[in-house]
Amino acid sequence: MSIFGPNEDVRTLFTSVQAVIGPGPIVDENIGGDPCYHLHGQYNGHRIHAFVSTDGGLLFSVRFGVPLGDRPITLRVNHRKNTRIHGVPEVRTGDAQFDGLFLLNGFPPSVVEAALDGPTRAWLVEQFAAREPPLTAEAGEVTLNVVLVKSLSNAARHMPPAEVGSWLEQLLPIADRLASAFDGQRDQIGRSQGPRAAEDWVRGYTAATQARADQRSQVRLGLYAAVIAPVMLALFVGALALGLVLAYRKPKVPPVAQLDLLRTGAEASFQARAGQRVTFRTSMQLDPQLMIERNWNETRNLLMASRIEVVLIAPDGSKKAVPCPLDGRGVETSETWNQDNDCSFDVAQSGTHGIQATVRWFKVAPRAAVLGVVVQEAGG
Repeated sequence: MSIFGPNEDVRTLFTSVQAVIGPGPIVDENIGGDPCYHLHGQYNGHRIHAFVSTDGGLLFSVRFGVPLGDRPITLRVNHRKNTRIHGVPEVRTGDAQFDGLFLLNGFPPSVVEAALDGPTRAWLVEQFAAREPPLTAEAGEVTLNVVLVKSLSNAARHMPPAEVGSWLEQLLPIADRLASAFDGQRDQIGRSQGPRAAEDWVRGYTAATQARADQRSQVRLGLYAAVIAPVMLALFVGALALGLVLAYRKPKVPPVAQLDLLRTGAEASFQARAGQRVTFRTSMQLDPQLMIERNWNETRNLLMASRIEVVLIAPDGSKKAVPCPLDGRGVETSETWNQDNDCSFDVAQSGTHGIQATVRWFKVAPRAAVLGVVVQEAGG
């Protein structure tokens, strides 16, 4: 079975990449639960590393990389609106259009500036004026990342071999200029200041590169420990609790009748059989003005101090009354309140029953209040 499994989009992409850089072995790995694939090959005398990542099956991209050897070069291009500087100084190219649109960071600065010549800057402006340029150099590799969007409704865009070649044709000169500028500056320092000075120059940027890598690693670990891990744990516990609630919660039985609690003398009728049970569900809408005049806790306490008494009228005309207090459960918003009341009747006769209610609101009344009558089997 293919390592790609059912992912035909990745298979198609690698077929195109292999056609350009050669049929090298494909190495698969798993990052954060998502499959990723590596392919190493050659193009125009350069070693090429193609890396395809899939993000939950909703997005995948291919990153073309060219090795820079042991040269400690860092390069990143961001939109000017993105004010992050990635721990290294901004490099100004003198190109007003490019510098006005992008924030260029990297070191050595002269090497970065030499790599982004006029045609390269014009290409970046043309291709990526509306989004983040995917050009980076770090960890001994200069890369160009091409996103091929895939969602539940849109299939991944196909990349034919000709397009693979066009991306590499843009990347390879940048890699050559980075390597050439770095080597030229190192050689110049060696000629003018001696081999030891050239070694120290390289060693300084190597240390800076490692320091940045360590700093990013610490930031990621700190972020994970402080934010991501607790959030993931809370989400897991919440999902587990919700799953248990949904698994064991009995579905609510809809009301068979409703009684307007704001209308004096209102009565509602419904059918019930002997042996069933009648319970009640209160739904209230509060006046928003109450939230302005009083805070929610005060309003809630006043409503809970109100008194509701429900009277059940049996088919033979006999009556039974029970208190049906509000306890503050079921608050959906500061203005909406739905709760199952802690009161019930056991039905002794089959037939048409009537229901009445007497309400004494304590200092404050809702804008609307309805008492729903729920009939269910005893013990249900």
